[in-house]
Amino acid sequence: MTLSSLSMGYANSFVNLSKEDGEVLISLVDDYPCFSLNANKEISSFYLRDMGGEDPKLLPLQENNFHYNGHCVSYGYDVSHKFIYNSPYEIYIKVAAEDMKKYRYRYHKASFCVLKSQKGTTRLVKARKSHFWETGGQFKCTAQDWTQK
Repeated sequence: MTLSSLSMGYANSFVNLSKEDGEVLISLVDDYPCFSLNANKEISSFYLRDMGGEDPKLLPLQENNFHYNGHCVSYGYDVSHKFIYNSPYEIYIKVAAEDMKKYRYRYHKASFCVLKSQKGTTRLVKARKSHFWETGGQFKCTAQDWTQK
C-alpha cells in the first residue's frame, strides 16, 4: 500500500501512535537522509512527513523512491515531491508490534532537518516544535546536530 492511497484518518492514527523513542537512526548519504533502526526489527515501511508550512504533508513515498545503502534506506528524488533542504521533516518507521494484542504495528519516529549551505555542504540537524511566539507552534530547524535520543 502506498502512502498516497492512505486515508487521512489512518495517517493521523499512525502519527498519533508513533513514539520518538530513540530507535530511529538517521545519517546522510549523498546529501539525502538515510534511515534505519537501532533495534534488530523487521521494517514494514517508511513514511516521511514534511513539517514545513501550516499544513504538514505526508509524502507519497513508494519503494522505488528509496535507495538501499547497506543498513539504511535513503530518501531520493521523487517526481511528485523533491526533498526540500532547510525544512523540517519527521520520519515514521513501521514495524510489527512485539505484543500484537493491542496493535499489529508500532511506529518509531524522529524529527530532523537537512541544512544545505550556499556552498552546497549539507548538515543533519534536529527539528523541534517552535514556541507559539516564534512561528505559531510549527516545526522548525535548529542549529543543533542531530543525535539519536
